[in-house]
Amino acid sequence: MTSPAYKADGTALLIVDPYNDFMSEGGKLYEAIKPTADQSGLFDNLRQIIPAVRAMI
Repeated sequence: MTSPAYKADGTALLIVDPYNDFMSEGGKLYEAIKPTADQSGLFDNLRQIIPAVRAMI
């Protein structure tokens, strides 16, 4: 099986406001996802991918 290749000018990154509920202390799901988010590097990855995608625009 091969992985599909997508052209940068035909793709998009859509992140629907994860900050309030997922990434902020006191958010509704923060404590529930924090162990998995920490283990997978979610917070650091989001902090890196958003500026990287914006730089492509």
